[in-house]
Amino acid sequence: MMEPAKPSFDRLTRKAGCIVVLSLLPLYFLVQHLGDPGRARAAFLSAGVVIVGAMVFWDFKRSVWLWVALGLMVLLHIPLVLLIPWTNKSYPGFGLLPVTFADFCIVYGCLWGFFKLFGQKRGTRGTAFHEDAG
Repeated sequence: MMEPAKPSFDRLTRKAGCIVVLSLLPLYFLVQHLGDPGRARAAFLSAGVVIVGAMVFWDFKRSVWLWVALGLMVLLHIPLVLLIPWTNKSYPGFGLLPVTFADFCIVYGCLWGFFKLFGQKRGTRGTAFHEDAG
């Protein structure tokens, strides 16, 4: 009997972190070039949180629910970045940590909830996060 897959934080290494940061730098510089450094920082962190959430749940890449949930997370982050007036102040890295951590908790909770509600057991159609009942 196949063991159901579970979210894994094993992919979150320094190398993976560097790759995520380097891949998001073009987004940051594009938004900053458009004239809003505060919004650039918000877009950078929001995209990073969604990517890290995808990395944690990457074992479910064949599940349509991962892509639905990630799409919803992106669609929810876009208005947050565009509609909230982000300040141009310079914050130390630790000043943004609580907000980023809260955002990650929300993204992780939504992804986890999707798989609890809609996921299928591994071995049926695709893979998903679901606990065995017995």
